[in-house]
Amino acid sequence: MTRQNRRAGARLRRLAPPALLLGLALVVTGCPFDSGHTKAIVDLKNGTLVVLPFSTPNKSRYDTEVGATFGREVAELVHKECPEAKVVGPEGLPMSIDGQTLDKFAYQDLGLRLGADYLLVGEILDLRAKEPKSFKVLKGTMELAARVINVRTESIAWETPRAVYHYPPPIAEEPIPAREKDEEVVYQKVMHQAALALLEIFTGPKTRDEQGFVK
Repeated sequence: MTRQNRRAGARLRRLAPPALLLGLALVVTGCPFDSGHTKAIVDLKNGTLVVLPFSTPNKSRYDTEVGATFGREVAELVHKECPEAKVVGPEGLPMSIDGQTLDKFAYQDLGLRLGADYLLVGEILDLRAKEPKSFKVLKGTMELAARVINVRTESIAWETPRAVYHYPPPIAEEPIPAREKDEEVVYQKVMHQAALALLEIFTGPKTRDEQGFVK
């Protein structure tokens, strides 16, 4: 395990606010296109998508290693599946623009200055590897809010105020414990599940086999 991974794991373990008992909400604007057997919500074509780091509780998006790590994973997945598009992740962002740090810009202005057609922004609301008061049983949970901003039309192409992902994914809506005994591994895998879900905004739904899900 690298020193960077150990630091990321330590930061992950500090993210454990209580989960909110709210329902999943999804807002879709625009018309999905048909790509074979799948339907995507946002068709990148050969446009440019900029994925900002996700903010975390009590941390701005530009000051959280966990949020940068998650944003990077989403960007890498989209880049792999949408090769004609230009995808810029957190590591490709400049430190400043015209002498001002990125947090000084509104999303629309920032997107234009970065040459983006779409901007993916979000917040990690909850991230944990086990249920509260659980001792040895690990079950990953990630809760986030996110939106895709169409920079050119100044509109929201997609958003969800709350989405919850689990590792392992529930079977028949019943949660199951992870086989892994390492909390950091469970953190990484639940983040991957959430990243796969965000990928589907740009590719359409995928089967478990297409996602490369490991049983």
